[in-house]
This record gives sequence, structure tokens and C-alpha cells, in this order.
Amino acid sequence: MSNAFGGGNLFGDASATTSGGLFGDAPAGGFSFANVGAPPETTNETEEDGDAAETLEEECGATFEPLVQLSLQQVCSGEDDEDVLFKMRAKLFRFGKDVGGDACWKERGKGELKLLKNKENGKVRVLLRVDKTRKIRLNHFVYPEYELQPNPTNDQAWVYAAVDFSDEKPEESKFNLKFGSVEKAQEFKEQWDMVRDAAAAAANGDDDDKAEEEV
Repeated sequence: MSNAFGGGNLFGDASATTSGGLFGDAPAGGFSFANVGAPPETTNETEEDGDAAETLEEECGATFEPLVQLSLQQVCSGEDDEDVLFKMRAKLFRFGKDVGGDACWKERGKGELKLLKNKENGKVRVLLRVDKTRKIRLNHFVYPEYELQPNPTNDQAWVYAAVDFSDEKPEESKFNLKFGSVEKAQEFKEQWDMVRDAAAAAANGDDDDKAEEEV
């Protein structure tokens, strides 16, 4: 079929095309993906580095001595002259003010609460150190007037007022001791009242001795 530009096909005579491909003749053996993507030959660097490190360690035979020799020191806890009458875990709150100036119970920490009796004078103090830091958060003697009062909002806690020495200077404060259960709270109160009664008896005995001396 002829066209307006002369006889034959628009792109030339079909019979004139060669038997090869568009980009040249195909290889005789055909195209293969057998060797495509094969990783190059590498050496085992990890093993070589390990061997080098072992060699360095074998060659380095130097020893280092500390400049200062530290010896084990005995740290006094302040409780060496006291017997533990009672101990129990508790959480301590102290009545104060928040950042806005409103009155509230502020948590002092939780830890092991102890009643400690001095071996010489027989006085008993209450002590609470918080967990981890072991910082003292409650420290004062137990006197007959330090009576535990029920917490109206929690039956596992007791409220009382005392002059506390846990901070830099003595401070009269109101405290709230909270325990893990009602039974534990009651057990602590029984021990506390026993100490108060013993303190009251000791105080009365001292008063009687003073009266006899005056006579």
C-alpha cells in the first residue's frame, strides 16, 4: 500500500530489518541472572579484630596500683545504745501548708517506724527513716501527754502532736501515721500506750523521790 510520502512502509521496508535485537545481537549463550547480585569476596573482619585484641592483651602486662588505700569504716547509726521495742512499716504525714498557703497534710515519707529504748536511762523515742535515703523524718521521745487520736477519715491512721527533732531545730508539729491495715494500726497503738504508761510511772516515781528528799 502506497502513501503520500512514496511507496512502501512509513518506516521503511519491513524486509530490510535485521534479525538482531534493537540494541544489537543477543549473546550466543543467551542472557542469564546467575551472576547478578553475587556479593564480592570479603574477609572476616570480626575474627581479625578479635585476634588483634587478644594479641594486645597478651602483650600488655602492666599492673596499676591505687594511689589511696581505703579501709572499711564503721558507721554509727545512732541506735547502738538502744533496744528495739517495736518496729513496723508506716507512712508519715505532717500538717502544714501547700505552695498556695492552704493547710493540708504533707507526706514526709514512708519507711520502718521504730520504738527505741535507751539502755541507760530507759527513755523511749520514736524514729522513722525513709526508704533508700535513710533520712530521719520523725525523731522524738514518747511522753505521757503524746496520746494517739483516731483519724476521722482513715481507720488505719493515728494523729498526734509532739515536739519533733528530725529537722535542724526542734519543732512542735502535728503528725499523721498511716499503717497497712487496721490490725497493724491497732497493734502500734497498744505498744505506744504501753510506752506512755511506763513513762508516766517513771515520772511519778521521780516525783516521789524528790518529795522524800525535800522532807
